[in-house]
Amino acid sequence: MPGTVTMEAKNLTIRRPRSVHGLPYIPLKRGRERRKIVPSPAVSPTEEKFEYNNESDGTAPCYGLVWLSQTFTPQVSHNLLKIVLMGFEEGNPESDFIVSIRETDLDGKPTGDDLVVKSVLASSLPSYEAEFEMKFDTQILLVAGTKYAIVCRCPDGNVEQRVTLITSSLNPYSRGENLYSEDGGGTWDLYGDYDYYGDYDFWFEEWGYRT
Repeated sequence: MPGTVTMEAKNLTIRRPRSVHGLPYIPLKRGRERRKIVPSPAVSPTEEKFEYNNESDGTAPCYGLVWLSQTFTPQVSHNLLKIVLMGFEEGNPESDFIVSIRETDLDGKPTGDDLVVKSVLASSLPSYEAEFEMKFDTQILLVAGTKYAIVCRCPDGNVEQRVTLITSSLNPYSRGENLYSEDGGGTWDLYGDYDYYGDYDFWFEEWGYRT
């Protein structure tokens, strides 16, 4: 073969081409080769809607010592990212609107300190019925089968300057209840305790991502 040399080694003849089409010959490496491991690019977790109720036929006011809560029970363990509510501000309240997550007691009512909390100016909320989200700055793990409470308050509001949330009286969400407090979260009662109320649930969506 033109352009080859003959090498003798242990009675074996190895023919190696000097070049192919003028390009230098690069011998094939034998045995296992070292491979550089390149880490995969980070993938942002996919947001999912886990617990929710999208039915509505009523409203519930939130101001001063009148606090509102919706309990929920995740079916899948996941990290909580945000709560989406439907409602509106009335009277341009000079107050924060605060949403937090708390544990519940044996009666299924909010208890203890806030596990995570988000605060915005109440006057920044829609002035008409609309969805708005409260995205937490830190995430917490919600454990499947454990009941938690969404707790809402507008502490410096009043009956004319308040936040009103959208609810449903048809008990559309079976893994939690709508509650209210008239003493700033000290004691809680079901909305259904009133004769003229049904078994209420907030319009709410609870978003997060799987662990």
